[in-house]
Formats: sequence, C-alpha cells, structure tokens
Amino acid sequence: MSGQELKVTLNEVPHTFTTFAELREWAESQRDIWRWLEQVRNPWSMDDRIKSYYPDLLNYIDEVEEGGSAIGNVDANHIEGFFRSGEFAPSPRLVSSTSPLGSSIFAVLNAKGPRAGLFAYAFATRHLTLNDAQIPEDLAGAMMVAMPGTIHPDDLANAYRLQHQDAIENVERLQTDVRRAISDLELTKKTYAEYMSLAAAVDYWDTKSRSHASREGPARTRVIAFFLCVVPAIAAMFYVVSRIVLEHDKPGISILAGAGLATIIGTLFWIGRLLTRLYLSEHHLRNDSDERVVMIKTYLALIKEAGLEPSDRQLVLLPIFRNTPDGIVKDDGPPEFTFAGLVSRAASGAK
Repeated sequence: MSGQELKVTLNEVPHTFTTFAELREWAESQRDIWRWLEQVRNPWSMDDRIKSYYPDLLNYIDEVEEGGSAIGNVDANHIEGFFRSGEFAPSPRLVSSTSPLGSSIFAVLNAKGPRAGLFAYAFATRHLTLNDAQIPEDLAGAMMVAMPGTIHPDDLANAYRLQHQDAIENVERLQTDVRRAISDLELTKKTYAEYMSLAAAVDYWDTKSRSHASREGPARTRVIAFFLCVVPAIAAMFYVVSRIVLEHDKPGISILAGAGLATIIGTLFWIGRLLTRLYLSEHHLRNDSDERVVMIKTYLALIKEAGLEPSDRQLVLLPIFRNTPDGIVKDDGPPEFTFAGLVSRAASGAK
C-alpha cells in the first residue's frame, strides 16, 4: 500500500482515499445517507444500534490522523471491519450506499416503505432474523434483500437514481465548502498582505506614541511646578515694588520700578507660555499617534470582516498617512498682549 493513498473494499466495492479529509467526508456522507433508518419506529431499537457505528468509525479516523500516520498507513482491515462482522461471519455492520447490497436496500425502501427498508438492512447485516419479523413488511423486506431478483427493475432504477442524486448533492456541498474555503483564504491572504504593508506604520506610530507619552509627564510636571513658584514670586514682587513706590516720592523711581516689574512679569509669562506649549505639543502628538494606530487596526478589521471598496479604502488611508504636525503647537497658547503682537493683529485685521 502506498503511503499516499488508502485502498479498501467495502461491501465488494473498491474505494481509494488520498487524504483523511476525503475519508472523513465519505464517512459523514454515508452517515447522512442512512440517517433515515434512525427515524423508523421499530420494536428492536435498531436505530440505536446503527447510530453508534458511524461515531466509532469517525473517532477511529480522527485518532489515526492525530497520531501522525499517513493516510496510506491506515489499517485497511480495520476500516473494512466496520462493514463486516468478522472473518468467520462476513455480514456487515454498516452498508455502503454505492454497493449492490446498498442499492437493494434502497430499492426495498422505495418499493415497500421505511419499515421494510429497515428490516432489509437489519436482516442483511444479521442484526435480525426471520423469527424477528412481526408484520408483512418485515418479511417482504427480508425476502427482497435476500433475493434481489424479486425486486422490480423500476425500484432498482429509482434506488440508483436516489443514490446518484445524493452523490450529486454531496459533491455540490463539497464544492460550496471548497469555494467558501478559497474565498476565506483569499481574504486572509489579502488581509495579511495589507497587514504586512501597514505593520511598519503601526510599529512607527506606536513607538512615537510611547516616546511622546514619556515626555508628556515631565512636561506637565514642569508647567505645574513653574506656575506654583511664579505666582507667589509675582505676588512678592508686587509687594516689594509697591513698598518702594510708597517710600519714594520721586517719579523716576516709580517709573523705573514699574518698568522693571513689567519686564520681569512679561518674561515669566513668556517662559510659562513656552512650557505650556511644549506640554501641549507632546500631548497632541501622542493623541495623534494613538489615533493613527487605532485607524490602521480598524482598517485591517474592516478588510477582514466585510472588505472595502477602493473609494472607501482611499477615504480611510488618507487620514492615516496625512502630514503629521511637528514642533511646538501654535494655537493653544494664551493670546499675545505685547505691543508687537497687538500691532501684528491690527495689521492683519486691516487687510
């Protein structure tokens, strides 16, 4: 036996399987084809007996595959054993629907009904004997399966037609599953390609976000510490200057003290504004980096779940790869009240 295929003979019909998936698919299709037996009411509990065989077969297939064996190394006698009782009692526990025996049972089913079909199956597999027959349909099923020549040719033709229809339905289901698997594989391939093309961008923006976050905390601390120190200092300077002005009557001293105080306060507020803008820059750049990472991951999720049209793809990618602001923010500081700032605003407003 080749390691690449498994050859078995089931109810005198040869079968060849090249993969475990193919073997399992065939076993599951047989289970579905014979499932009508489980629906037939009978006094012998045949439905429970037959129902237990296919799980045993499928479990054996799974155990062999999980053991790492190749399909060609599967024990053919063990598989064939599910379709016969033993070497000295060659009656099957299971019946292949494509075998002559399977065709005869389906012919009985079509000619005499489910009860006769079930008894024919049980009689052919030696689960029951003629002594177990209770109604005429039981005897008819046993006699027809024992002597296939008594089955009308039309019944055999109908049986073959039903089996052919079942085979076509199984093939169509398999084709549908294959098409779905190919579609999922193509979608996964496309998503992976998109992910690989954007993985560097995700790493870049994630690293940049962490970098800005590491600088944002110290910048915020500097702003808070600066204003906690500056506010009392300004109050103290106001107190000192006011004392100087009150103690000296000369106008020059008052002007000089006031100008000095204004210069110092202006410088302190300029430093405070600069520190605030540095903090806001780190804060805004960190938020911008986090937003881009989220947009990229959302974009990948949309591709995987539903796909995107080219126009939608362009709409999503434009914000991700837009120009990033750099340097100190210009719009979040307090308004300028310096002479130069006022002149600049007046000039721009006059245009």
